[in-house]
Amino acid sequence: MDVYDGDHNKARQQTPGFAAYERANFGNIVQTDQWVDSWVHLHGDKDNNDNPQHCTFWSRRSNMKSKNKGWRLDYFVITPSLVPHLHAVEIRKAENVSDHVPIVLTLK
Repeated sequence: MDVYDGDHNKARQQTPGFAAYERANFGNIVQTDQWVDSWVHLHGDKDNNDNPQHCTFWSRRSNMKSKNKGWRLDYFVITPSLVPHLHAVEIRKAENVSDHVPIVLTLK
């Protein structure tokens, strides 16, 4: 769900973020310590693939941001004890300082 072309990139094991060891290590850290993906917790994990709202990175090649064909590379994972204090997670797509955009976590 985190990449507009995820199935294609899964087959390319040299693509950063898709190497088997990267995916396994991130998954193990989250599952072993029961970390919570704050974006998914608040917004669910079923984003519209034709109009994803969760992207935080777009390649500058082929003007991918204007096509909204990006990846979610930036996360806030939190401990379960912080979940009751989770108020908002905002992806600031309007910011245009690099190929990544800020993601802001608000706790109450």
